[in-house]
Amino acid sequence: MAPETVVVQQMTQTMDPDTSNSGFPTPLSGERSGTMAGHRILVLERRAEVREAFRSILQGGGVERGRPLFVVDFAVREDEAFGMMDAACHEEAHYSLVFMDMGMAPECAGVSFAERLWELDPDLQVVFYTDDAEACWPDILSRLGHADRFMILKQPLDAVEVTQIANSLTAKWALLRAALRNEEMLVSAVIKRTRELESEIAERRRSEEALEFTQFSVDHASDAMFRVDPDSRFTYANATTARSLGYPAGELLGMSLLDVVPSLRGIGWDAFWESLRKESPQTFDAQGLTKDGHEIPIELTVNFFEFDGRECLCASARDTTRRRQILEELAAARDEAMESARLKGQFLANMSHEIRTPMNGVIGMSELMVHTNLDREQREYVDTIRSSAEILLGIINDILDSSKIDSGTMTFQTDALDLREIVESALDVVAPAARAKQLELTGAVQPEIHPHVRGDGNRLKQVLTNILGNAVKFTDEGDVSLMVSRLDRTPDGDVVKFEIRDTGVGLDDASLTKIFEPFRQADSSNTRRHGGTGLGLTICKQIVEAMGGEIGVRSHPDKGSTFWFTLTFERLDAPAKIKARVMPDVPVLVVDDNTTNREVLQLQLANLQIRSSAASSATEALELLRRMAEEGTPFALAILDMHLPEMAGLTLPRVIKGDPAISSTRLIVLSSLGDSIPADVLREAGVEEYVVKPVKMSRLEKSLITLLDDGLEGRSGSSAPAEQPAVPASEALILVAEDNLVNQKVDLLQLKRLGYRADLAADGFEVLAALEKTPYDLILMDCQMPGMDGFEATRRIRAEYDRPVRIVALTANAMIGDREKCIEAGMDDHLSKPVRIDALKRVLEKWLSQTPRQPVAEEIAEPVTAADEPPADLARLMAISAGSGDIFQQLVSDYLAQAEEILAHIALAIERRDAKEVHLLAHKLGGSSSTCGMNAILEPLALLERLARGGQLATALPLQQDATRKLFRIRGYLLNHQKQLESSVL
Repeated sequence: MAPETVVVQQMTQTMDPDTSNSGFPTPLSGERSGTMAGHRILVLERRAEVREAFRSILQGGGVERGRPLFVVDFAVREDEAFGMMDAACHEEAHYSLVFMDMGMAPECAGVSFAERLWELDPDLQVVFYTDDAEACWPDILSRLGHADRFMILKQPLDAVEVTQIANSLTAKWALLRAALRNEEMLVSAVIKRTRELESEIAERRRSEEALEFTQFSVDHASDAMFRVDPDSRFTYANATTARSLGYPAGELLGMSLLDVVPSLRGIGWDAFWESLRKESPQTFDAQGLTKDGHEIPIELTVNFFEFDGRECLCASARDTTRRRQILEELAAARDEAMESARLKGQFLANMSHEIRTPMNGVIGMSELMVHTNLDREQREYVDTIRSSAEILLGIINDILDSSKIDSGTMTFQTDALDLREIVESALDVVAPAARAKQLELTGAVQPEIHPHVRGDGNRLKQVLTNILGNAVKFTDEGDVSLMVSRLDRTPDGDVVKFEIRDTGVGLDDASLTKIFEPFRQADSSNTRRHGGTGLGLTICKQIVEAMGGEIGVRSHPDKGSTFWFTLTFERLDAPAKIKARVMPDVPVLVVDDNTTNREVLQLQLANLQIRSSAASSATEALELLRRMAEEGTPFALAILDMHLPEMAGLTLPRVIKGDPAISSTRLIVLSSLGDSIPADVLREAGVEEYVVKPVKMSRLEKSLITLLDDGLEGRSGSSAPAEQPAVPASEALILVAEDNLVNQKVDLLQLKRLGYRADLAADGFEVLAALEKTPYDLILMDCQMPGMDGFEATRRIRAEYDRPVRIVALTANAMIGDREKCIEAGMDDHLSKPVRIDALKRVLEKWLSQTPRQPVAEEIAEPVTAADEPPADLARLMAISAGSGDIFQQLVSDYLAQAEEILAHIALAIERRDAKEVHLLAHKLGGSSSTCGMNAILEPLALLERLARGGQLATALPLQQDATRKLFRIRGYLLNHQKQLESSVL
């Protein structure tokens, strides 16, 4: 039988909603009560008539606040009732009251069932009803034990009694549930508050511990810490304060701060206190006065505070005795480091002296041997000695450069420069080495590069020359190229990128990480194979970074390397006197089997605003030439490489000139430095211009202008001028002051070769003694001699002798300030060992005035053309050679090799801003050039010498470049004459 549910509806005719159930609580807030909000009552009764009686009675139970007061459910079996009770508990829709018939089962089954129900809800109110007047109330009490949870109702049922019981027991259940809720809330509140109190107590304990720790830290701090009141009295002082001042604990309290820091009296306590009000904290040095009257240096830090309406001063003091000791030790260490740096510089100077002194003998003797009668094998030996000595000098220069950078004495200039000239000049320096290894050497500047900029041209060339030299050194075959491009254009200038690519051995990843480290090479075997100090790239990196740039490398083993660096240059307007030359708008053909060479030449032509096409072989070139001629747009000019695989030498020019369809094309041939082709042979092949690799844009431009303007000038020179008289031997009295026996011998032999006689002195004392006997005109004075050195001897001479005595210093040092030190001592000039015979000759001529000096022009003359005076005095050369062709060839070969080498060293010296070296080298080459009759080169060398002597190197590089161009002209002229000599012999 399905359970029944009766919802007691509002009964207005029997109940007043405002007065019924007055004082009885409604169900608790949050308790579910079925579908309505009334108290739930469960009636367990099998008999239908009894159920109907309960329904009738409870319907009169009334309403509360407009809603039913009771929701009545009926069950006929205990299991059914238990299930309904269990479900109500789970749904939080509890039954408040159960009416149960005690006679539903034998042996008090209703009592047992009530116990089960109370397991579900201990507050459930149960009413047993029975018609058994014999029911044992004590037995039930003893069985249930909770008389406050149940009642026994005698049948028959009385409606009023049932209603009152229902109202009172449901209200009781509600009160019990409310009490339970309140108890739970109270317990929760107590637990929460207990936890809050525990947290507050714990926080207070932590604060107290922190305060205690802070106080302990202050009490036992290593610094003196104290508090002072507005009257300067101590109100607190930690143990360190008392201990450092020598007072017992507590004795300081009440004392005045002015008693332990007397310097504050000079300020005035009121003024000091007021200053703390305005500016706090303050830290200053002072002297603390101990109890026994000793002063200790302290650093005092004071803070002004206002706490709880009271002002105070909190301060800390630190004994700075140890700090002062440390500062003194640091100062001593600094002085020691500076002294160490000075000693390092002195060591380098001494090392330079010790190495250069014996090298003076090696190079001097080898120079003298060159001018003796040697066979070819002997001359090779001597050349090896000289080249080895020059390599050793280069190593010394690298070490000195590194020392300058480390000491911060390397200076940088910001002069106007032409990037294209710098690039071409750097290529010139390494061209001989590239030629010796048969490498293709090329360089080009992209057209967008602004030609005139401001920067340090010498340092730039030093970096380029060093990296190019490395590229040539580590490349056995293939090519080396230098490309210059613009990375960015900023308001401050152009960011320019320089890339040097080679096809050499390359670098692995491990080597790339250390390639710029000092004294490191990618492979230690390279040191044995190629030589070098490992400083070159380090110096390049330091120079580039000092100039605000970056440097790096990309490489793969056996695939070559690409070194790059970037620099920013300020753009300048082109000089007003330079007027751009407008080239004819004609097509030009470039023929070269090397891809890089073709690209470089086309870039150079693009810079000159000339249209160009390219061919990689002779066959392709002939096809292009013929096709363009057929189309009516023939090439006006062709630039041909002389080393094409198919048609080497002058074969291709002869084929072109032999074809009537293309014979009108004018021809320029390119070849490596050292190839000698007589002018008549070139003319016979139809070649009108000859340009040496690496191709300079300026030289290419002149050739193009000459040919495209149809202004080719003849190559043959006019008759040679009359032979100049030889320099007569000097009768001057010369004293050589030198303690080294080898150097004595070298000096005497060099002087003898120059036509001078000299006496010897081994130290300063012997110099002074010799001067008492002989009125010498000039003294070659070694600076470092035992007993009395050259500086002291010079000072003695200047102090004791009124008559003029020219003193030229001979020193093996090459450090900054050497020349100035010599001049300060009273010397007239300075020669660096190893002394070159030509430099010695120039110095002697300068100070003894035995020969007239070459007149010096104020400006660089225009390039000498073949139509002017010959670049070399053939008559003089033939006179020196006594008419011997072999001697002539040897003399020419020696001169050209020496001149090329000296010009390269001049370029490097200009990069280093070494005016002394430039002066000496210009002296040397000028002397040998004058002696041999190399007239074309004398003018730029003389001007270079004069500028370097005055320390003015701003325009030295163009002079060196002009001298290099003159040397190329001399070379062509002399080699042409040699070919003619060979032809005449044949």
